[in-house]
Amino acid sequence: MRSLYSEAIKINPQILHCHEPDSLFVSYLLKRKMKHIKVIYDCHEFHPETFTLHFPFLFRVLFRGFFKSLIAMMENCIVSKIDGVITVNEILVDRFRKYNDCVLFLPNYPRIALFKSLSRKRAVLSSNQVTLIYAGALSVNRGMLRMLDVIKQLDSSINAKLVVMGKFASPDTEKLFYKTVDAQSLHKKVVYKGNLPWEEAVQNLLEADIGLFLVSNNKRYLWGEPVKYFEYSAAGLPVIITDLPAKRKLIKKNKNGLLVPPNNVNEAIKAIMYLIKNPEDAKKMAENGKNKIFQEYSWESIEQRLINFYAQIS
Repeated sequence: MRSLYSEAIKINPQILHCHEPDSLFVSYLLKRKMKHIKVIYDCHEFHPETFTLHFPFLFRVLFRGFFKSLIAMMENCIVSKIDGVITVNEILVDRFRKYNDCVLFLPNYPRIALFKSLSRKRAVLSSNQVTLIYAGALSVNRGMLRMLDVIKQLDSSINAKLVVMGKFASPDTEKLFYKTVDAQSLHKKVVYKGNLPWEEAVQNLLEADIGLFLVSNNKRYLWGEPVKYFEYSAAGLPVIITDLPAKRKLIKKNKNGLLVPPNNVNEAIKAIMYLIKNPEDAKKMAENGKNKIFQEYSWESIEQRLINFYAQIS
């Protein structure tokens, strides 16, 4: 944080656009030192809840409420003294508007130009092999091990593979992934592609059949609208996703996937089997999602909001 502060002093910026409470704190200190600086807090997470998850278990049980309140109080206090807030869901919008009048709701939608320029070479579930895909950060809470359990327990008569793209949360998470693949002999069923450039990631999505996101029911995930949901939909994939409030709202509105209970591998397998056995339903879901994304959920449809926001701030 000290280095960040020093570098920013050298740069002497007009605007500081920060993404988590520690850089928000640094930005606030810089704003106090250099009055001309405008500070924007771009918040994608429920940070008070997220930060306390890193505490040791016993400490978390005893003191989580206190530290959650303390971090929220600090975040709210600084938000009241900066120039504007950008956030990705309406719950955070309502929270921050209590402390700052200049709050922009800017969902984390994907750019769809590349999806439009490329096309699927085949309809979903029209091949002898079923390709399940996951794109995004890899961790236990984000369903990494559940996906491996799903591909292991899926009916042996189904020729299926799991394609995984993204970055591991930590070296230990990566070790756990490969250890599990080895222990369950999944080398022929699981393909880890790494953290791919955007163009390659999109191409892989367009070659898949079903998009997975089997996130846990951790509080930090309850109200998030994951960008992978929109990416899967733009690629014309039916989505199987954990039944949490924000995800339920998207699926029920757009009718482009199936909801499964948190931490329930058997129900996830049932959902996959339903799509395999009902390919016309799967294709209808895929088409619903793609149409909705192209019409309503693209970055191109909302980026002018950000441009206008900057004009207002400056």
